[in-house]
Amino acid sequence: MFRRFTLAAAFVAFLPLSMVAQQTSLRSGTSLPIRIDQPVSGQTVQAGTEVVASLAVDLVQNGHTILPAGTPVVLRVSEVSRSGDGNALPHVTLRAIAILLPSGDGAIRVPILTAESMRIGAPIELKPINKAARLLIGRHDKYPTSAPAGVWSSNYQDARFIPGDIIQLNLTEETLLP
Repeated sequence: MFRRFTLAAAFVAFLPLSMVAQQTSLRSGTSLPIRIDQPVSGQTVQAGTEVVASLAVDLVQNGHTILPAGTPVVLRVSEVSRSGDGNALPHVTLRAIAILLPSGDGAIRVPILTAESMRIGAPIELKPINKAARLLIGRHDKYPTSAPAGVWSSNYQDARFIPGDIIQLNLTEETLLP
């Protein structure tokens, strides 16, 4: 009887170790292709805002699918700069902070840490004008323009991520999945 009790106690004591051994780990440097599911505009979003996206493809490790395509991923806006904010170019920076896994009680939020992905606002292209128009403007302008047709302005569109964009983020720390 004592022997059975000892075996049962040993089995229970080692059960958590066997469960840990069954966990899947994502190595540091693992690349996560993430599809943006909702628009993120530098004109309207605030730093700290969370955005839900999804894995663009199955995440495969050692020949086994670890996470299927479509698995929800939570992104956080880590930095925003709008057009006209100081001397900085308008930009939006996103970072993945969690993977949402389905469970019987709802979703399990598994924290992750990744590098960032940044979008910079594009310069606005000025409409081309012909030589006669440039000369006419030059007669009435104190500083006549000598810029060629199709020049770029120093004004920028706001930075944005649009639905369907795929960004590549790499894990910076090892992550254990339940």
